[in-house]
Amino acid sequence: MVERIGNLLNRIPGYTGYRRKESMRDDDRRLRDGIARGLQQAVTDLTALGRYLAAERRLDAISKVEDSIARVRHLESRVRTASYGYGGIFSDRSVDEHALTQLKAFDVAFQEKVDELIGKIAATEMTSDIDNAALQDVDALISDLNKLFDTRGDVIETAAPTKDPDVLKLLEKPRELSPQERQLLRLRRGGTGAILGDNHQFTAHVALQSRDGNPVLTLVEVDGGPTWLAAYDNGTSVDLWKVMETQGAEVPTQGASATADVSGPQGHKQDVPATYHVTTAGSGDIATVRISLAVAGSNRAFEGSQVPLLDVQIFSEEGTS
Repeated sequence: MVERIGNLLNRIPGYTGYRRKESMRDDDRRLRDGIARGLQQAVTDLTALGRYLAAERRLDAISKVEDSIARVRHLESRVRTASYGYGGIFSDRSVDEHALTQLKAFDVAFQEKVDELIGKIAATEMTSDIDNAALQDVDALISDLNKLFDTRGDVIETAAPTKDPDVLKLLEKPRELSPQERQLLRLRRGGTGAILGDNHQFTAHVALQSRDGNPVLTLVEVDGGPTWLAAYDNGTSVDLWKVMETQGAEVPTQGASATADVSGPQGHKQDVPATYHVTTAGSGDIATVRISLAVAGSNRAFEGSQVPLLDVQIFSEEGTS
């Protein structure tokens, strides 16, 4: 986040990142002028797109583009002419550092969303078959920018960080999994790989997806058991564990809801309601895990130790066995 903020805000001449009280208003003005110029570019590009659609007699799409032009122009005017009182962040009293940090995050998100809007318009112009989905993407980006601007103003006026979950999602870029992390979460029955130099086949799997459809936990049985390989996305990275099933499993009372894809000798089931809970202890070579699952009325628990990603090589993610 820090590197991302620094790289993007360095594009604004004279911007100091609200480091000095006396320059905060100047920083705000410089930022808004830069954003307004970007929005002007978006209006220019949308106008060109509208002319193209008129020449192609795409009357169904022209009205959507004209509506987008009006919305961007209105937002550009608001951004350029916004005025704030002398309270909040611009006051002489001490300011919540979290609010200042969040304000910088708003500035970065503005830059990125405006760049994304311009890029989306350019990509749409280059497509001979302009569909409604592309125009809806443009409209969604304009809505995001309006939401960011409104809430950024609230943070300035109140000198307090926002807690709106929808806005907080806009302030953070989605985490990108590495190719290896994605591969581990895609492991399924029939796949093959090497663990600590020994080759194995995966003979069953339990793969969980969160409510938003993202893979969060995958367990594959190794060579018919009793060992399983578990890949768990903890929100920061994907950890890998070598585990065995334990007795006396209970329903995970603090578990998160998910849907499961389950495959083994008894057959294959999809979209099975599930609950899971992962507890870790220690770090490095002594890190341990306990995984509790409730899948289709069956409670299971696994315990084991962490496996370094370097010690695992996947040959195939799934097969037909």
